[in-house]
Amino acid sequence: MSYFKNNPHQCLLFFNNDNPQCNYKTQQQQQHLNHHQQRQRFFFQCYKTTLFLFVYLSTIHNKQQHNLFAMATSNICNTTSPSSSCYQQQQQQQQKNQDELVLNEIQSHLSSTSTTLSSSSPPFFFPNNDKYTFTIPSYNFFQSIAYSDTFRTKYWRIKPLLIPSSSLTTTTTSTKSSSWVTNIFTMKDLQTIDGSFISGQQTSLEIRKGSKGGDDDVKRWRNNKNIKDNPQRRTRWDDVVTALTGGTVFFNHASLSFPSLAHICRLATLAFGLPTNVNIYVTPPLVETSIPPHTDRQDVLIMQTAGSKRWRVWGPPKQGKPGVDPFNRGKNGDTITERELQSGKLLINAVLRPGDVLYVPAGFPHATDTSTVVVNESNDSVKMESTDIFSETSLHLTLGLDAHVWGLTYMHLRQFVLSRSGKDPALRRGATFTVSEEASWDITRTIPVGFLAGKKAGWDKTRNESCQNNDHFTPNATQMGSIENEYLEEFIDDLKKIIMRLEHHRWADEESKSKKEESTKDKDAVDSNNEMDYELVSSNAIQHKKAREPLPTHGQFLSVIEYILCQHLPSVLHAQEVMYSHVTDPRDDSMLLEMRKLSKKQNEIMQQFSAFGQERYEEDVQVEREEKNEVEEDFWHQFKTGGKS
Repeated sequence: MSYFKNNPHQCLLFFNNDNPQCNYKTQQQQQHLNHHQQRQRFFFQCYKTTLFLFVYLSTIHNKQQHNLFAMATSNICNTTSPSSSCYQQQQQQQQKNQDELVLNEIQSHLSSTSTTLSSSSPPFFFPNNDKYTFTIPSYNFFQSIAYSDTFRTKYWRIKPLLIPSSSLTTTTTSTKSSSWVTNIFTMKDLQTIDGSFISGQQTSLEIRKGSKGGDDDVKRWRNNKNIKDNPQRRTRWDDVVTALTGGTVFFNHASLSFPSLAHICRLATLAFGLPTNVNIYVTPPLVETSIPPHTDRQDVLIMQTAGSKRWRVWGPPKQGKPGVDPFNRGKNGDTITERELQSGKLLINAVLRPGDVLYVPAGFPHATDTSTVVVNESNDSVKMESTDIFSETSLHLTLGLDAHVWGLTYMHLRQFVLSRSGKDPALRRGATFTVSEEASWDITRTIPVGFLAGKKAGWDKTRNESCQNNDHFTPNATQMGSIENEYLEEFIDDLKKIIMRLEHHRWADEESKSKKEESTKDKDAVDSNNEMDYELVSSNAIQHKKAREPLPTHGQFLSVIEYILCQHLPSVLHAQEVMYSHVTDPRDDSMLLEMRKLSKKQNEIMQQFSAFGQERYEEDVQVEREEKNEVEEDFWHQFKTGGKS
């Protein structure tokens, strides 16, 4: 009783209130009980609050730790994933560094030769003409590109390069050396077409309508027509003005008509050692589609001489169309789709202004217009209207370095080597074999001639002084042996590697050849008890021999290369030199007749080129003739003796 009296709350907890032992409940006891319950609720609430604060503070701590980890790892770049933004930024930075490197090489060369010829003296036939102020700076500029190792190894046939006029500014002169670009050819020079028989072409009506609703006709370069209603009559300047209404007018092979363009071709040929040609493109302001996306066979240098024009250059589409020439896409009804352009990625998107130069590799899709403002960090065009940027008629020159056109690619040499050695040059495709894109692109590369031969062939010193009995571009010529060492061996090795990569399933390499020799030696060691095993080995060897052909011999490769270096290329360069040196006045009818005659000479050179590729290698023909005679002698011997030896 005393326990419950001293602890009244226990009575309420363990017994009913009607229990006689708990009948002493008073107001004081009830208050004491209420106080106890309040204490319990208070401590429970403190516990909940403490637990909530612990969880809350833990969450904040984890977030802070996560933020610190994110900050610590934000500078870590995933360079293995091309889709990551960090990888793309790294690639852009590398591209920017390469651009700066090659531009510095060009500017350094120009700075040292701004008012005089390059330290590497040009040949004695240097076409120095006091009439043209651009002679020396243009030749030095071409040489600065030709002598740039970075351009030759990182850009030629690999990616485009924009050379702004600011990069052509020298430190030794107060005026910009880029002014020579604008002085090569102007609208005033083009007006000399008036009264001549020279005629240009204008883009089709479909292209001039502009891009509306994704119409594919806008993307096809076709249905071009003559700027004159009657191609037989003389050209009037009004014909050009009328044709410029809403679209582009272009003049192909303009270097055979205008003397300043012929002069620039002669300079470029001397600097690069490759055949050249110049086309003219004229576009009025605010044309949505000047030229639709297309590809060309030539590597070109675009020289903006007047006005402005927007250029877009993409990489080659990842998967080409079967049966379509990758160097002639977007023409004659073919269309380069938007998906194909995106697969090659947009590499250049810039507005060229007077004095700018742009290199575009062969096979790279490109398109132009005079209406789109390009906003980037290098200019303030974001504040300018298109009418301000494209306020003048655009005129640019396309200087083509023609390697593909004249058969100066590995593809042509492969054709010749295989055909002349009696092997089928047709590609062998099958269900289990396809030609890789990389191998297909490699075979179209320019062979190492001219500036592409580099120092190994003595291009920087001896130029073409490498062939015997050839006075075309080879003064004081020595024997072929002067370049037959390292340069020719690497030339042949590269050609062999490219041929094998293109059809790796067809050709037997040196390792396979050694294995065949070992199997032949094992024939003498085969025991008579193992004749069946040896027959099986021989059968496998025969099948292997049928599947794997030996490459043509070293002499067969060398004969083709000698022909290209010592006959074909010098003949082409000589023919062009003669043609360009005879270009005087576009209104001179006798000059046009002379150009036609000289053009026939170029056609004859290419006919000789094709005939050489179809000839059989002389030693192979002799061997086949001897083998045929032996077979015939054996046949008549067996016939006469009745099969008795």
